[in-house]
Amino acid sequence: MEVEVVRGPLAGVRGRLLRKDRSSRLVIAVHLINQATSVEIHPADVVRV
Repeated sequence: MEVEVVRGPLAGVRGRLLRKDRSSRLVIAVHLINQATSVEIHPADVVRV
């Protein structure tokens, strides 16, 4: 599922949801400066695109 970060330093960045860890963290894959990375983020900080 594609998501967009709406709060925090990554606001505006879009990524792909990889998995949901626990009830308070999502792991998403994002592309920054031509590099792919995975980040953990709170579910309230992202919306489905």
